[in-house]
Amino acid sequence: MNLANEISELLEISLTAAYDRMRCSVPLKFEEACLLCRRYGISLDTAAVHETDTVPFRYMPLAAEGPERYLRYMKGLEAAMERLSKGESKELKFAADDIPIFHFMPYAELTYFKLYAWNRTMNDVKGSYEWFVHSADRPELREIFRRIASAYLQVPTIEIWTEETLDPVLQLMAHYRDLGDFNTDTLAKLCGQLLDLIGRMEKWAAVSAKGDDRGVPYHLYLSPVNLGNSIMLTQCDGVESVRMKLYTINSIATCDSRLCGETGKWLVQTISKSTHLSGSSEVQRTVFFNSMKQKVTDLTA
Repeated sequence: MNLANEISELLEISLTAAYDRMRCSVPLKFEEACLLCRRYGISLDTAAVHETDTVPFRYMPLAAEGPERYLRYMKGLEAAMERLSKGESKELKFAADDIPIFHFMPYAELTYFKLYAWNRTMNDVKGSYEWFVHSADRPELREIFRRIASAYLQVPTIEIWTEETLDPVLQLMAHYRDLGDFNTDTLAKLCGQLLDLIGRMEKWAAVSAKGDDRGVPYHLYLSPVNLGNSIMLTQCDGVESVRMKLYTINSIATCDSRLCGETGKWLVQTISKSTHLSGSSEVQRTVFFNSMKQKVTDLTA
């Protein structure tokens, strides 16, 4: 079900009326706005503060012990990606100063490592990585990871990386290795998954498409300068949303049209100054991916 169909069903109006509201040719009634806000987790402040310098964001604190908050967060991300993947017109643009979370999803151990690093920092959780995975791992989370990965494969994507995009996760691994928080076999497994992740991306970039059937557009750009943060802009049936990374695993999100518009312009300008690694740029693409593979290999040397 696409967004227009969802709105039509939720508000009990025709499909034409739903499109009228999405195009803003017909204003939402207050009761309709409340229903939509509750359904999609949006604050009414998004509309109320449009003429001010204030931008409302959605945010779920994760600085609490126990896996339940993280489970809620991942369910929210899953719901957002499911809606995006089902849109008739959809696109995801990601400026990445760290590996986008979607690339981690097929690799549960890598995903848990990011969560482990977060908990060590924010909650001062003690113990080894192996102990943490044993206590946090559950089938429900792995299934959510799988569904997010599947949804991501269905969304046309443009990603902008830099030479340093891989570095944050490598630095975390080196840090906890030096502290003795996981054994040599675990480090080898995490690095093996990273190499598989990189190889998967390289195949996508070579053909400008992702997924097993290579039917979904995927374009990778290499920025010559650091991006400063990870920022994602999505467009689904005319509705835009911006999500910005916080700390190691969290993020804040907004549908504010001003910020979405400015983010879109910034991404276009950044892309115009970057090297397109997908398709025909074989030499630059090979050098870039070989450099990342060497960084991972050096970690286990």
